[in-house]
Amino acid sequence: MRLDTNPSTNIQTPRAFSNGSNGSNGTSSQKSPVSSRLNGSTSFKAESNGYTNGSSRPTGTYFGHDREEVARILIQSLTDLGYHGAAGSLSRESGYELEGPSVAAFRNAVLQGEWAEAEALLFGTRSYDGGGGDAILDNQNGRGKQQDSGAAWSTGLVLADGANQNEMLFWMRQQKYLELLEARDLGSALMVLRQELTPLHQDVGMLHALSRQSADDLKFQAQWDGASGESRSQLLSDLSKSISPSVMIPEHRLAVLLDQSGVCLFELNQFTYSVTSAAWAPDGRTFVVGSQDANNPLTLWTLDGSQVHLWKEPSLRIHDCAISPDGQRLVAILNDDRIVIWDLPNRTKITEYQMDVKMTCISFDKAGKQVLINMSGGKICAIDVESGNRVGLFEGQKQEDYVIRGGFGGAGEGFVISGSEDSHIYIWRRKTGVLVERLPAHSPGFVNAVAWHPTDPTIFASAGDDHKMVQLGIKATLRPT
Repeated sequence: MRLDTNPSTNIQTPRAFSNGSNGSNGTSSQKSPVSSRLNGSTSFKAESNGYTNGSSRPTGTYFGHDREEVARILIQSLTDLGYHGAAGSLSRESGYELEGPSVAAFRNAVLQGEWAEAEALLFGTRSYDGGGGDAILDNQNGRGKQQDSGAAWSTGLVLADGANQNEMLFWMRQQKYLELLEARDLGSALMVLRQELTPLHQDVGMLHALSRQSADDLKFQAQWDGASGESRSQLLSDLSKSISPSVMIPEHRLAVLLDQSGVCLFELNQFTYSVTSAAWAPDGRTFVVGSQDANNPLTLWTLDGSQVHLWKEPSLRIHDCAISPDGQRLVAILNDDRIVIWDLPNRTKITEYQMDVKMTCISFDKAGKQVLINMSGGKICAIDVESGNRVGLFEGQKQEDYVIRGGFGGAGEGFVISGSEDSHIYIWRRKTGVLVERLPAHSPGFVNAVAWHPTDPTIFASAGDDHKMVQLGIKATLRPT
């Protein structure tokens, strides 16, 4: 159990236990007893198997995936299915263990309610030569920094990308607090609330209110089944999602991957008008949302649904937006035919340009120096981001009333490609603006979007009103000159 934040109100509300775990949507009848499982399974340690350095053990990736992670998922899955002998054989032959001793110790600490040890194992500790005791690392991804000459650091477990350390601490300390309340140790519980939970800057109002409940009311109000129930196992499952799978495979991982068709992490529901666009920052940790909502026209968010910044000014209604590949520039096209450019790291406006035509979409080149803008009237324009000067014009495709997307692409991004309202794909040379191909692609209906392959310059794809996606290869005539 943990208290999740409603992103529209920033108030913590209780979340009831789900029957599945680690993103799975299985039922409680599918969950095996924790006592017989490590990550839901028995621990297997690699033994001597005849392989030596330089032998024929398979190496390299498995179709682009990490070989060790794949093997560990298979070991876990074989154990989940009850094939313990096969799981052991795979562990011995591959040389990989399902999880190491640090993960096993962390698992045991959580399930036994040894919270100080669990925090130390997860985040690392700092011990002083002068006998000052241990303190939890304030680190990310299990990596500490040697800041004190008399301190020795021990690193914790590697966290997953985007993991929120304060949130993970809050979950563990919340469990500790609730267990103290259940035991009616109110003095210790209030100490945890004031000294351990409050400094994490989470909303602890609900937790404070729970201190006035009886044990039965506490479990009902918090949707929590107590220390002797499944709450510690559920906490471990929640924590495992934020630990790198390189050290701890989430429970029932293969089953989750087989069933997974997308898991909703959170919803942004404060918009009162159309949301028109979104763009990821290159680091994958934040993203920008553009909207026609005058109160939330352009916002920056993190992966946990927290709003980092709001750009708001009169007449700021976003039609489309894009972020440069280096993450330095945010560009948006507005309903009033303006192009606005911001310094994304500093959140400040750099400049804006007034256009005399309706714009429908915008995209950056890989260098982040130019943007391509599709416009009504069958025109596409390339603009230098810093100067605002037009550096290319591409004409011939049909576009009047709808959003038709284009982009740079091909070898060295030497071409411009776009869909069209006449069921064709248009390709121009970027330097000269000369149309080199008009390809029939989707009929009946429009070609709504096209995208060049990110690494293979001979392939691009298109999507259209005919409910199809088409992948095409370029002709020799489209080789750069």
